[in-house]
Amino acid sequence: MNDLEELRKGIALFNNREFFECHEVLEDQWRHEMSDLKDLYQAIIKIAVGFYHAERKNYVGAGKVLRKGLHQIEPYLEPGRAEFLELHPFVDQCTQCLAELERAEQGFFPFDTSHIPKLRWASDKRPPPASH
Repeated sequence: MNDLEELRKGIALFNNREFFECHEVLEDQWRHEMSDLKDLYQAIIKIAVGFYHAERKNYVGAGKVLRKGLHQIEPYLEPGRAEFLELHPFVDQCTQCLAELERAEQGFFPFDTSHIPKLRWASDKRPPPASH
C-alpha cells in the first residue's frame, strides 16, 4: 500500500469509529513519514486515541489526549498546509467534544459519542504525493 492509501484507510477507520485500528494504521505510517505531514498523522492518532478513551468512559484520559491532538493539529489549519482535508470543521467539532468531555468528567452527564465528528476529504484539493 502507498502512503495515500494508508492515510485513506486510517481516515476511513476513524470515520467508522474504529479508533484503535485507525491508531494502528496511522502509527505505522507516521513512523515512516518524512514530509511535513508527520505531525498531522500524529495529531490524528492522538485524536483517535482520545475518542477511543471517550467511548470507554475514561473521560479524564480522553480529554488529555484529545487536547494534545488538537494542539498538534493547529498548524495544519493554516492555508497551504493540509488543504486536502476539511480540518476546520473537524477541529471545531472536536473542540466541542472536548468541552462535553470536560462536563462529563465532572459528572454532569455522560459524553454523547454520537457527537464524534468525521474527518472529511476536501473535494477540490488533491493530497500531496508520497513522501518516500
